[in-house]
Order: sequence, then structure tokens, then C-alpha cells
Amino acid sequence: MFANERMNLIREMLKRSGAVTTAQISSDLNVSVETVRRDLLTLEREHKLVRVHGGAVSIGGAVMNSPLSDRLELNLDKKKSLSKATCRFINENDVVTIDEGSTGLELAKMLVSCFNNLTVITHSLDIFNVMIQKDGFEVILIGGRFLKGENSFCGYLAENSFKSLHLGKVFITPSALSLKSGLCNTDEQTVPLQRIIASRADSVFILADSDKFEKSALYTTLPLDTSYTYITDSDMSDELIKLYGENGYRIVRE
Repeated sequence: MFANERMNLIREMLKRSGAVTTAQISSDLNVSVETVRRDLLTLEREHKLVRVHGGAVSIGGAVMNSPLSDRLELNLDKKKSLSKATCRFINENDVVTIDEGSTGLELAKMLVSCFNNLTVITHSLDIFNVMIQKDGFEVILIGGRFLKGENSFCGYLAENSFKSLHLGKVFITPSALSLKSGLCNTDEQTVPLQRIIASRADSVFILADSDKFEKSALYTTLPLDTSYTYITDSDMSDELIKLYGENGYRIVRE
């Protein structure tokens, strides 16, 4: 098989699943791992893919900033699906911290329907309004400078409030994430809060629908961490889950 033919097949494999492992290419095309690595290097130099440990991923697009109101109905079924999966990691009487945004809001709605007693910490006014509907929930709203586009609080006061708390289980909702760029966000004002929330937690859960994987955004919040649990929806490809797993990251889908 000629090199151009192999590389076209590799691109087709990437188009189908968004990720491919070196071992998979070697097996499917019946070529050596060294040959695969050379092909991947050539394709990366041609800006056709991004090499990562154990394989390659498609070149993802950039996520642009948009107000919360525009994102509430976007991928709604996927957000509900991953919120259902998230409930497996929560127990009655837990202390949970929920990040702002449309994914966090769907998780809040799911918790109200699935649990009776929780302590919930958030800087999102929308999540706060959902949580106070449940009599058995103790709800702590973190205040500060009001971020109108997100209907949440940020800035110095919010950051200091989070620094004074032991947050237990935290659920962070990035705008995008990738093996190369880590966790990304479209709004610089939310970046310090997410960093502080992660640093004050016993357990960190990253909630992102499958469309956010292998995408980037303007601001890098945190590098990916093997101690985090990454929760997504059922549309996440097996190949991408396998590749993340080979890099040490645990992905859970509903």
C-alpha cells in the first residue's frame, strides 16, 4: 500500500470517529507502528490532524463566546444525558459545588428530581433558583460582581468566598477541552473561579457534552488531570474514549 493511500485511509478513520490509535491503524492497515508514526507526523505537518500520545485526533474548531441564553437549548438532550450519568457519583447528604452555565443548570434540575438532602454551593443565580425549590437542600450562593451574560457572580469577592470553603465534590463545566489544550473557557472572568474551585475540592468532575471534546477556546483554565472524572453523553465515540484512556483520563458516559 502506498503512503498516500494509507494517509487517505487514516483521514477517513479520523473523520468517522474523531480519534484513532496508533495500534488500531497498524492493525487495520497491516503496517508497522513505525510506519504509522511516520504517516501521522506527515499528516500533522500538513495540518490534517493533531498527534497525541498513542494516536491522533482531528483538528477541532474553536468555541466562540455566547451568552447563556443562546446556549440553553443547545445540545439539550446531551446535557440531560450526562447529568443523569453524573448522579451516579453523588450521594444523599453530599456537599456539591456546581459551576455556572447551561450544563450546570441541567445538572441542578436533575439533582432536584433525584435527591432529598444535599448541600449545594454555586455562583450561578439560575442554579440557585432551581435548588431553593427543594426543602431538604441547603443552598449557598456565592456573590460578587454580577456577570450579566452568564447570570452568575465572579471577581474578587466570589474568588475569596470560594477560597474560604472546603468544597467536597465539584462539577466544572468548561467551554471546550482537548488533550493538547486542556480545559478551556470562552470568558476570561470565569477562569479564576474554575481554578479555585478545582483547588478546593476533594473530587473534581468535568462535565462536557461530546461536541466540546477536542475543541479549543480562547482561555486555558486548567490542564487535564488524571485525578479528574470526565463525564459526557452517549454520542462520545469509542475511539476517542479509548484514546483518552490510553493517556490516563477516565471518561464516563451515560
